[in-house]
Amino acid sequence: MEDRCMSEIIIENLRYRYPHAKKLALDGLNFSVEKGEFIGIIGENGAGKSTAIKLILGLCRAEEGTVTVLGSDSKELSEKVKQDIGVSLAESGFSGELTVNDVKHILKKMYHSFDENYFIKQSENLKLPMNKKIKEFSTGMKAKLRVLTAMTHHAKLLVMDEPTAGLDVEARNEILDMLRAYIAEDESRSILITSHIS
Repeated sequence: MEDRCMSEIIIENLRYRYPHAKKLALDGLNFSVEKGEFIGIIGENGAGKSTAIKLILGLCRAEEGTVTVLGSDSKELSEKVKQDIGVSLAESGFSGELTVNDVKHILKKMYHSFDENYFIKQSENLKLPMNKKIKEFSTGMKAKLRVLTAMTHHAKLLVMDEPTAGLDVEARNEILDMLRAYIAEDESRSILITSHIS
């Protein structure tokens, strides 16, 4: 029981099938992410990595099995628990019409512990211009912004779906360095990341 208290994510016997699909997207998935761990789920496209992320975040429901996140059932995450999770999804982001400055104001309203100074400092470090529209950003700049927005409220758990997809080696390493530094700041933080690149 003590081990379970240290687990930020626990997945047990997870089965999921997309509506009208013949084949299961996930069949009997089991794993956990412990406090302070940086875990990667590596697999080819279509292997079910993004599906696992959606189930962890309560964005879809499993046919069978359980998903526990920060001690709560993923289907019923409270507002308090959600405040402790930072998320970066490959297929989501802010409107291209917004600027980084706009994103800062949105995050300030969304998260009680949003760290405005950290956000501004990291935006400068990552060379993300505060007043340029996101649609004018390169793929790498958009990826860096997605990762940064997940980190700026000092979440206990980061859940990242393909945060380095489509990036060159330099941009990929920059993002991985950001994530390593995030855990080094507070060793009780945990990160779950998916990738098709080992």
